[in-house]
Amino acid sequence: MVRQTRTIAVPVFCGLCFFLYLLTIPTLRLPLSWGVEDFFIADILHTSLPLRVAPLQTGEFWRIITYALLHGSWWHTLLNLFGLWITGNTLERVIGWRQMTLILLIGAVAGAAGMIGSLLLD
Repeated sequence: MVRQTRTIAVPVFCGLCFFLYLLTIPTLRLPLSWGVEDFFIADILHTSLPLRVAPLQTGEFWRIITYALLHGSWWHTLLNLFGLWITGNTLERVIGWRQMTLILLIGAVAGAAGMIGSLLLD
């Protein structure tokens, strides 16, 4: 078995999660454009990416994946990304970036299915 020396999927996923977390910090309030003062990137991310049943029923299926990129607090972000970095990089070196990407996607879909199931049962 050939082992990779560098990883791709885990650093990209962690970087994307961290970048999106920075964009959702309320104190930053980055405007989407300079002409529209009340239209902020954080507001767009909080309304268009999280997993919610009603938008899924109207065809917003990207939420099944994009919710996995969002985190609720700096502590939540730090712990999740640290755990993924430690275990994910090692696993990716063994199985490769394609399989690791598939595992991340399957994990997101499985988590979404569990969340939707629990929401529908409540």
